[in-house]
This record gives sequence, structure tokens and C-alpha cells, in this order.
Amino acid sequence: MFFRIVLDNIFLIYKKNKERGIMMKKVGVLYFSGGGNTKKMAEAIVEGVKVAGGEAEMFKSTEFSGEAKDYDAVAFGCSAAGSDQLEAFLFEPFWNKSKVTMEDKKVVLFGSYGWSTDWMDRWSEDAKNAEVNVIDTCICKAEPDEDTLNTCRELGKKLAE
Repeated sequence: MFFRIVLDNIFLIYKKNKERGIMMKKVGVLYFSGGGNTKKMAEAIVEGVKVAGGEAEMFKSTEFSGEAKDYDAVAFGCSAAGSDQLEAFLFEPFWNKSKVTMEDKKVVLFGSYGWSTDWMDRWSEDAKNAEVNVIDTCICKAEPDEDTLNTCRELGKKLAE
């Protein structure tokens, strides 16, 4: 029932925007998740995009064959790995390829960690140095709670604006 109500609301928003000549933003949610926590965050961002009337596509970075630059806005997610860093083999090369193509698109960085928040600080700094337009970040220790998921939904809405 809940999902039916959400889908009905998405359809109404889409219909009203189409009548007004407002195009939906296409948002890519591209992530790596070692244990599933970052995936839950990605799913919440997708929910937020759709509630705001946008179109969202969600892919694991290892299964994504497109180009991040083809989206109007992008959320990049990665769980902390090793000594609190981006996952070095399955995500970081993907990020390094994508970050140079973001121009002035809205970007959100998100993910979960186990020990320290330093990895997000380093990732945000790397994005800043690459002149990526990071509008916000969201992190959580281990499994995201409802407050974190609500924050992710709000970030999805921001990306769809």
C-alpha cells in the first residue's frame, strides 16, 4: 500500500511538471557497498529523487557501463575500506575517471564507515581539488538508522531540484 501511494504521488508530480513544461532531472546514483550499508543509503537517495519528481538510476560502480557525465546530477557512494579510504580496486578507479567529467553538475558523496570519518574528509578534499560541485555529503557508522536514511532522501530531493 505504501509503495502504491508513493508511485501515485510520483506520477502526479510527473504529470504536473510535464503540463508546466518542466523536465525531470535524471540523477545517477552510483555506488560501491562492501556489506550492504552504503547500498541502503543509495536506495534512500533514489527514493528522494523520485519523490521530488526526478528520474533516478542506481548502479553498483562495478556494473555501471555508462558515463557519470550523462546525468544531470550524481550521487557517488562508497563504503570506507582498508585503513579508512575509498575502496581501491572496485571504486576508486571509477571515481577518478568520473570526477574529471562532472563540470558543474550537482554531486553528493555518501557512504558508511567502521572506524573513522577521515576517508570522507579525504574524498571531499579530492573532489574539491578536481572542482567537483559537491553540494553535500552523508556518512554513517555501520548500518544507517532512520535519521540517516531520511537525510539521504533529502539529498535525493536536492539532486532532483
